[in-house]
Formats: sequence, structure tokens, C-alpha cells
Amino acid sequence: VEDSDSDGVSDYEEINVYQTTPSSFDSDIDGLGDGDEVFIYLTDPNDKDSDDDGFSDADEVIKYDTDPNSDLSTPQALTSFVALFENESFPVIWGAVETSDANWQLTVNEFSEGGQSIRSGIVNHNQNSAVVFSGLFAVGILTFDAKVEAESCCDRLRVYVDGVQLHDISSGGWASYSIELAAGEHNVEWRYEKDGSVSTAADAAWIDNVNFSS
Repeated sequence: VEDSDSDGVSDYEEINVYQTTPSSFDSDIDGLGDGDEVFIYLTDPNDKDSDDDGFSDADEVIKYDTDPNSDLSTPQALTSFVALFENESFPVIWGAVETSDANWQLTVNEFSEGGQSIRSGIVNHNQNSAVVFSGLFAVGILTFDAKVEAESCCDRLRVYVDGVQLHDISSGGWASYSIELAAGEHNVEWRYEKDGSVSTAADAAWIDNVNFSS
């Protein structure tokens, strides 16, 4: 049986039964593959938020451990969270940013703890590589380790919360940083930005050991 996108649902079923896209692993782009939605979570593979409670199916399943099919099962605020990036694949809850020129990726070449971290994508002059973690947080402190190898004057790893810049990190070794978060939903974005000239060392940023506690 042909399954062009390897999502666990045959092309025939995608077209004739579920009306999903046979060339897309994740038709509604919510972070859950069509096969997982159909056969495991029983969610709608064409609807990012099957129960219309304001939280995506993937966030309910992966981040909050709530029922994506019940609007009575709503997420509780995160009180603790740790990301050491030790899995074989890039975690789906760390999202790409629409304005980013290159996605972040897992790497085994640099890390502050464990054996892996995530690294900014390869960018050219006047480009950026960004990754975002979104969540419903209790009041608390988010800490993370970061390293930058780049032109020290001009290329930066900038960290934003809900679009407001809180850190501006220049070239240097691994160091720890912290962010105070108020209660509520937040988008925390790490954006490596390269200026219009000069390439130095790896021209990249890394983050590791992300920890939130209330």
C-alpha cells in the first residue's frame, strides 16, 4: 500500500477517507503526524485544535498531557520544564519562526550538559536563524546556557519574550542566562542574527540545558 509521506496512512485513505494531504506528513501542521492523529490520538488531522479549546493538539499531547478531544481538559500552567536535547530528533514543540532564514538543528559537536545541544541554522549575511518555545507558564524563572561563535562586534544571539528583547549575547564560551516570566502564555524566541559582512569561526549560536521552575 502506497504511503507517499510515510505518515502511517495510505494515500488512498488520505484522499478518500480522511481528506488529508497524501504528500504531507502533518496535514494541519500542528506538530502531530496524520497517522498519529488518526490511529493514536483520535484527533482531526485537518484541524490544529480538534476540541477548539485554544490549545493545539500537539501542545496538549506533548507539552501539557491533556486530552486534545475534550474542551473540558485544558492545560495547567507549566511549573517545571527541562530540555537537554538528548533525543534523536529535533523536539517538535520547539517551533520554527516564519521570518527565520534557516531552522535550528540538533548537534553533537557542542553542548554544555549531556552530549547534544541545538544549533542555529546556516545563514548568510543579513540573515537570521530563529527558534521559539511557546507555553502556558506559572510565574517563575527560565534559565538556559548559550554559546556564540561569530564576529564579536556585530553578530548576535538575541533572546525575546513576546517580541521584547531581553538578552543580546555576543561571541564567547558557554554561559548561563535567566529570564523572569510572569504567569500566562509566552513565546520565548532565540534568534541568531548575522550582519552584512564578515564570516568568523562557526558563525553560529547554540543553546542547551533549558530549565523552567516556578
